[in-house]
Parts: sequence; C-alpha cells; structure tokens
Amino acid sequence: MVAKPSVADLSDAGRYHVIGEMDLKNPTPFFREHAKGSWVVGAFILLISLSLGVLAGFTGARAASQPAVLWQGLLALAVVFGVLLPLHEGIHALVYKGMGAADIRFSFAAKALAVYTCANRHVVHLREIIPLAIAPFLAISALLVVLAGYFPDYRLFFAWALV
Repeated sequence: MVAKPSVADLSDAGRYHVIGEMDLKNPTPFFREHAKGSWVVGAFILLISLSLGVLAGFTGARAASQPAVLWQGLLALAVVFGVLLPLHEGIHALVYKGMGAADIRFSFAAKALAVYTCANRHVVHLREIIPLAIAPFLAISALLVVLAGYFPDYRLFFAWALV
C-alpha cells in the first residue's frame, strides 16, 4: 500500500496546489467560500426548515391533547446535543482514522456555533469527502429509524432527534 502524500509533498511536486485550508479557530470563511452557490446546501436547508415546520405544527397540535408530547421534543433536544452530536463527530473521526489520518482534532467555533472534527494536515481526495461527510448521517439516521420502530410510543422523540 502506497503511503498517502502530505500537503507539502503535493504542493512541492508542482502538479497540485492547495485550494483551501480551514482555520481551526474560525472555520466560517472556509465554509462560506466553499459552499457558496451550492444548490445542495440550499436544498438541504430548505428540507430541514420544512421538516422542522411540519414537525413543530404536528407537535403543537398533539400537545393540546397530550402534554407529554412536549417533553419528547425537549428531551430530544437534550439527547441531540448531549449524545448524538458527540456520536456524529466520533463517526467522522473513525472515518478519518480509516483513511490513515494521524492528527484528528475536535473543535468548537463559537462565532459560527459549529462543532467539527478535522484531520490536521491530512490530504483528503474528492472521492473520500462523500463517505466522510455522509457516514454519520447514514449511521445515526438508520439507528433512529430502527429505534422508532421498536418504540412506537416515542416516534415523535425520534422524529425530533432525526430532524
């Protein structure tokens, strides 16, 4: 197996150049530049917004007759930030580790309200970005859907956690 080249190796060879590096203390400019004009990002935000609206309307309508429904939504919020977010970032780290990254870091950018995992100075090929990006989504979504099937009384909780 051939070792993956470093950023310096690729730049020095003259065949490649760095098109972007993210500042770990302020990632917002990187994301703003590289997601600019992306219909995928816009469609994703629209889908999430619509899902939240439908879910909020459904929860509000059911809460009038079943007040416990509100607790499922609040509990889901706590579980998302306390359990699913660290799990999500851990899955990114496992994928990076599988790619051979040595220096994996977890960070939080207060300005952007973003939590992220990155592999410092690790070259990532375009073919590796897709599995790296979607692995947590697929794993956690599948887990939540399966759990919703096993615990039908808490489907609203799992729906909130999923969205």
